[in-house]
Amino acid sequence: MPLTSVIIATRNRPEFVSRAVSSARSAATELEIIVVDDASCEETARVCQSLTDIKYIRVERQQGLGGARNVGIISSRGKYISFLDDD
Repeated sequence: MPLTSVIIATRNRPEFVSRAVSSARSAATELEIIVVDDASCEETARVCQSLTDIKYIRVERQQGLGGARNVGIISSRGKYISFLDDD
């Protein structure tokens, strides 16, 4: 079980997701990274699917930041939760 779950909510900003994931990876070792795609365009999905060692969740109907974070919380397994903005 990971110590910390880092939740990154994103919508139509594929150019920032890779950098946010890299930033999370450099912060700690015992973590899981969850990227919640809040009904973005196809490019965001392609970028996220190319990233390794993340849990990628796509919601089909836009939830907004709070809703996307809640989806991430429900899917998390860590003892602690951290939110990281995609930019």
